[in-house]
Amino acid sequence: MLFTHFGISGPLVLSASSHIEQITPGRYTVKIDLKPGLTDQKLDLRIQRDFSENINRIFGNSLSKLLPAKLIPVAVRLSGINGDRRINQVTREERLKLVQLLKAFPVTVKAFRPIEEAIVT
Repeated sequence: MLFTHFGISGPLVLSASSHIEQITPGRYTVKIDLKPGLTDQKLDLRIQRDFSENINRIFGNSLSKLLPAKLIPVAVRLSGINGDRRINQVTREERLKLVQLLKAFPVTVKAFRPIEEAIVT
C-alpha cells in the first residue's frame, strides 16, 4: 500500500477497488493496520517505552519514532489526545485508544482516480 498526495494506492488498493461498482462519498472506510508486525500488546509496550524515554515532551512531538512525519498530525487529531499535552499526562485509557487507532487506522474513501491514470505492469 502506498500513501500518495491524493490518497492511498498500490496493488492491494487497486484490487479492492475493482470490487466496488459505484462510490458513494464517505460510504466506505478502509481500516489500515499501521503496525502489522506488532500485536496490540507489543505495540502498547513499544509506546510505553517511547513515552518513558520522552516523558517531558508533548504528545504531538512524541510519535516520531512510530509514524512518518506527515501522518503524525492526523494520528494526533484522530486519537482525541490534545497534541500539546505532556506525555506524563496521557492516561492508560488514552494510550490504549492510540494503540487501537494505529491497529485500525480509518481512511474514508471519497473517490477513485480516473481510469486514464490506471497503471498496467
